[in-house]
Amino acid sequence: KLDAAVILFPRIVDVQNISDFTDKLSEGETNKLFERLGFFAKFHWANPTGRYYLDLSKQVDYSIAWRLRSLAESEFYAFQQGWFPIRNVHYNGMPFAVHKPLDFKPPGEGRLQCDYASCVPVTELTGAELGIDALQELFKVL
Repeated sequence: KLDAAVILFPRIVDVQNISDFTDKLSEGETNKLFERLGFFAKFHWANPTGRYYLDLSKQVDYSIAWRLRSLAESEFYAFQQGWFPIRNVHYNGMPFAVHKPLDFKPPGEGRLQCDYASCVPVTELTGAELGIDALQELFKVL
């Protein structure tokens, strides 16, 4: 059951529906699922911005590294501005220079640490601009 859950988890398109999926598992199975998924459990392909610590010997982490590379390539307009979304890359604790997506080829082993700073405007993700009233309410909460 847990193996099937690990295979099916990446196919969840709407992250708000994760509970519909995990409700079918016991609490122990859910904990084991998220332990096995690691970063993939928190990975959101539409907004991958974040810091990643990946063990490339794990298939899930290796897949995330390649997904980040693909997403970086898709943000082509960022390159026109001299920006590359994958930043602060370290491989096995050593700095690793990456200037364009084709330079970033994750090997199948070792530890990769990097930041992903998406250049996709929020309006492209949400389809709506954040109005001044909503922004002021957000600042009150923060």
